[in-house]
Amino acid sequence: METTDKRLISELTEQVSELKQIVEHMDALQKEQQEQIQMLLKNAKEIMRLSNDASRNSGEIVWAEVFNSTIARSDWLENKKFSPGRWAAGYPFLYALYRTLDEFRPHSILELGLGQTTNMISQYAAKNKSISHTVVEHDEKWIDFYKQANHLPDNIRIQLLPLTDKSVYKNDTEVYAYEGFEEALKGKKFDLISIDGPFGGYAKIYARVDILRVLPSCLEDSFVIFMDDSNRPGEKQTIKEMLAVLEKNNIKYSTGEYKGNKFTYIITSEDLKFLCTL
Repeated sequence: METTDKRLISELTEQVSELKQIVEHMDALQKEQQEQIQMLLKNAKEIMRLSNDASRNSGEIVWAEVFNSTIARSDWLENKKFSPGRWAAGYPFLYALYRTLDEFRPHSILELGLGQTTNMISQYAAKNKSISHTVVEHDEKWIDFYKQANHLPDNIRIQLLPLTDKSVYKNDTEVYAYEGFEEALKGKKFDLISIDGPFGGYAKIYARVDILRVLPSCLEDSFVIFMDDSNRPGEKQTIKEMLAVLEKNNIKYSTGEYKGNKFTYIITSEDLKFLCTL
């Protein structure tokens, strides 16, 4: 009987050992499968990123062709040399801006951020002295360099406003904004507003909120607002706030988005909704 018990114990021990080996093998397989799944997901994300980049790049190329052919015979855009991309406005923005200037013919323009869009708007303003063009910029050295490199007509005013990264908007206490913006523009109205400043890439929640401090009192009845880099989270949040302000004040509007390497969002009064789908 004792021998039988020892044999049974031995067999059970051997079975337990085999089961343990099977469990360990299954755990190893499961771990390997999980690692393979994670690798596949990582590869899929990378493929999606590359696909999105390729789509944006091809879109930018198409917009470049459309823009260049559109401005080829312009009677007011004499200097047709632009350097789009990176921190500057992209071709979709430049195209939509040109069409807006050429067809809407705004008379009071506010531009946040001195750069490529200024190259275009300043030429438009130079052809009609009754046009008012205000550019807000925080970098004094960049302003000086730009003035030396470009001839600016008398009806363009560059407003130097210091930059702070501690501005507060709702629950966001680290917003990049222009100091004294509201005071500098108090009582002024615009029919075209171009927003490509200040820095938006570092936004915690909101980016480029300055316009919210003067909206909607800064708008003419017919208006166009451009927000560059609308593909970024901070700008998206600010756009939502802008639309909420318009709705709260019963101002009817239309929207659109021009997409290339970067996205540019456009908000217009109802009478100018054709500019949203050029």
